[in-house]
Amino acid sequence: MKKQQGFILIFTVVLLLVAAMMGLYAMRSTIIQDKMTANINNKTITTNAAEEGASAFYEWAKTRFLNNSWPTSSSDKDSWKGYPIPYINTGTLTANSGTNGYYWINPNANIVGCTTINTNPCWDEVNKQVTVLITGNLIKSSSSGTTILGESVYQIKLAAPGELKLPDMPAPLTLAGNVSSFISASSNNFSIDGNNGKVAIATTDSTSNQKVIDKLKAEDTNGNKKSDNYTGKCASKPCVSDTENMGIWGNANQLMTYINTIKTDKSVKYINGNATNANLDLSKPINIITGNLTQNGNLSDYKGVIIVLGAGNSEIKGGGNTKINGAMYFANIINNSGNYSFGNVGLTINGGGTMGIKYDGSYFGGSSDINGGGYATSTTVLSWSDIL
Repeated sequence: MKKQQGFILIFTVVLLLVAAMMGLYAMRSTIIQDKMTANINNKTITTNAAEEGASAFYEWAKTRFLNNSWPTSSSDKDSWKGYPIPYINTGTLTANSGTNGYYWINPNANIVGCTTINTNPCWDEVNKQVTVLITGNLIKSSSSGTTILGESVYQIKLAAPGELKLPDMPAPLTLAGNVSSFISASSNNFSIDGNNGKVAIATTDSTSNQKVIDKLKAEDTNGNKKSDNYTGKCASKPCVSDTENMGIWGNANQLMTYINTIKTDKSVKYINGNATNANLDLSKPINIITGNLTQNGNLSDYKGVIIVLGAGNSEIKGGGNTKINGAMYFANIINNSGNYSFGNVGLTINGGGTMGIKYDGSYFGGSSDINGGGYATSTTVLSWSDIL
């Protein structure tokens, strides 16, 4: 009997121990579950804050590119600071994402692959792209300051919209209208390159075309075939043609209608009247001159298109080491009460130095007609990811 009572007592104690252990385990599981839930909630807050900050930077960049183009100065590149995005997380902070989220950009954060270390955002001047790290924090603020309780980091990479695209030109050098005067470079090293897909010089009629060819070949003296420096898609040299598709560049009325729609564009430097080197804006991909252009010797290298609309007697004096990657267009457009026509065009190249004009199709759309230009207008998101 006593043995039975002792067994029952032991069995009861064991059951109580098991129940206690199960209770402790359940309590521990609840605590762990609560901590996991809290961590998930905290991570959600920091992730949402970083995401919201990334969206704020995207909106700032998109508006900046649309209204003011690609930023060139340090102050322009830093104009996001403070508003719309903070650049510190010290002191007493105020939530800007929900009730406890705070997004900001650390200007000294290091972006892998950036040419300058500890620089955030990272501005790629060549490809016109910007990469930025945005931090999202969970904050708890009091009168004594702010405590950071959690962190997430987003990295986004944006490409700026393209500049204005012109309707395609037929050549790196186009002479539109009757060529009344053409004097070619006497330099052995002056060159015009159609870059395989284009002729070197395009004209609009056979008489003008032959005049240009004759002038180029007349410089082939003392065994120097300077005319061989005018290359392109032709089987022979110099590569000059009057049979190219001129599109609007061969239609004065269409061209002037188009010019009037783009002359105030942020990509364009519009000069009303005659111009010299000093009047050109080499930071813009398109320079339009309504009068004559007189290039006074060496001009800084230029990437873009120069359009001369009053070229009755334009001149390139010397040329020096100038390299133009894009195209040049010369015409002498006559305005007769809003009806436009091509007048006589004249171009003199004195010397030429080692100057070169090379066609670059990146400044043109896919067609030569009035609808062939346009814009690459939208800011493109190249990457958008949570990295912490």
